[in-house]
Amino acid sequence: MKLDALNLRLRRVQPIWKLVACLFINLLIFCGLYMQLLSPQKERLLRLTEEYNTLNEKWIKMNAARTKIERARAEHGALKEKLSALFRQLPEKKEIPSLLRGIAHLARESQLKVKYFEPKGLVSKEFYAELPFELRYAGSYHSIGYFFDGMRRMERIVKIDDFTLEAKGNFPTIYVEGICNAKAFVYLREETKAKKEGKGEGKK
Repeated sequence: MKLDALNLRLRRVQPIWKLVACLFINLLIFCGLYMQLLSPQKERLLRLTEEYNTLNEKWIKMNAARTKIERARAEHGALKEKLSALFRQLPEKKEIPSLLRGIAHLARESQLKVKYFEPKGLVSKEFYAELPFELRYAGSYHSIGYFFDGMRRMERIVKIDDFTLEAKGNFPTIYVEGICNAKAFVYLREETKAKKEGKGEGKK
């Protein structure tokens, strides 16, 4: 009897309320499933997103640091090349004879007659020394021009302080005589090292 009465009451309920009841029940079921299944997945997704963002920030910082290191290495390599080029321009003491032979050879190649060639004493500076020398020569204007141009293009640094030109002979056998005072520069590797070691021992 009670079941029949319940069915009778349900039949009297309007369809709209039946629809509302169905929607409410479905909503309760969905909420239950969300709490049981979807909510933990959402929390896990949020946690993974945070970890990803943290790792991404670290990667960006590490990539920036790597870029700086590579740039520093490239700059260091460029500076080493420049330093090597400078050292090639400054011979050491042991290379002085070859440097002087090179200057004498340049004079012969320029068809310049070397009448006198005298290197003078080294003048020490902080980490290099000046090697003055005097050169007396004779030859044609063209020969002298080739010689000074060759001096300018030498790998070693040679500074010409002054020179003289004086025409000699009679036409058509006119030639030029002159005196050149110049300086070559020498790198004092051992002296610089000794100074550094002396300063280090003095600090002790």
